[in-house]
Amino acid sequence: MVLPVAAAAFCGLRYALQQDSNVWSKTDLHLQVPDPDLGFRQLPEGVIWLGLDSIAVCLLWALAIAVASLLGRRRGPAFRNVLWAAAALPLVLPVLALLQGGPPAGARSNLPPASLGTPGSGIRIELSTLAPGEFEVLPHKDNAVTASLEAGGERFDARWSEVRGHLASEPIAAFFTVPAAGVNSQLGERDKHIRDYLRVQDFPEIRVELVELKGLEQEAEAARFAADATVKLMGKTHPVDLQGTLRVLSPEAKERLGVLSPVVLLLQAQLPLDLASTAIESPSDNFDSLEATIHVTLLLHKP
Repeated sequence: MVLPVAAAAFCGLRYALQQDSNVWSKTDLHLQVPDPDLGFRQLPEGVIWLGLDSIAVCLLWALAIAVASLLGRRRGPAFRNVLWAAAALPLVLPVLALLQGGPPAGARSNLPPASLGTPGSGIRIELSTLAPGEFEVLPHKDNAVTASLEAGGERFDARWSEVRGHLASEPIAAFFTVPAAGVNSQLGERDKHIRDYLRVQDFPEIRVELVELKGLEQEAEAARFAADATVKLMGKTHPVDLQGTLRVLSPEAKERLGVLSPVVLLLQAQLPLDLASTAIESPSDNFDSLEATIHVTLLLHKP
C-alpha cells in the first residue's frame, strides 16, 4: 500500500511543477512555448503531462492492494512478491515524468489567447501595398487552425495542421480549409469523439472565408485587420467576426522558421464560434462551454 501512495505523491509533485489545471493525463503532450516570430509554437517532441486522474488512479490502486493484502494474508511468499511488484507499478509513470525535469520557461499545455488588437473602422492602408498579388498557404509544420474548447472538466486545444488556403489583394479575397478528420487534441479517445461530433464522413471539410474587410491599418511591422467572415461547418454557414494581423517576415524570421521563399507572409487571426448554433448534436451535453475560439497561424507565399 505504501508504494501506490508514494506514486500518488509523486504524481501530485509533478502536477504542481506543471502549473496547469488539466484533469486528464497525456503521455505525449506537445507543449506550446514562446516564440519570437509566432508568439507561441508547438514543440515537436512530446512530454509526459500528468493530470488529476493519475493521482486518483494511484490512490485507487493503493486501496486495491490493501484489500488484496488482507484477503491473501495467509498466502505464501510467491503471492506477497507478486503483490509487491503490483504495488510498485504506479511508480513508473510519475518517476519518468519527474526525470524529464520541469517544463520549459513559459510553456503552456494550451495555446493562450492572442492579443491581436482591433483596428479602427475604415481602410488606412491598401492590402495591395503590403501584400501585392496572390499568395497560397506555404506547407509548414507551424501552420495550424486551433479551436480552444472546454469539455471533460478542462480546457483543451483541437488542432488542425493540414491547412490549404489562398489570399489575394486585388480584388481582396481569402479562404482556408482543413480536413475535418485531421483533428488532433493530443488525446486519442477525445479525437474520436470530436470526429463523431463533426460527422467527418458526411462533412469532410471545414472552411473559413473572408466576406468583407472592415478595417486595415499599419502598426509597426504588421497590419492589423478586422473583417466579416464565414465558417462553413457540417453543411451550415456561420457569420463570424475575424480579427488578426498580417506581416511580411524579415530575412531573420524566415531563417529561424526555415523557409526559403522570397516573400513570406505571416497571418495570425482569431474568431469566435458559438457551438450552440452549429449542427453538432446536443453540444451542451458534450461541452462544458458553448463558446469556442478559433486561432489561425499561417505562413503564405507566392506560388
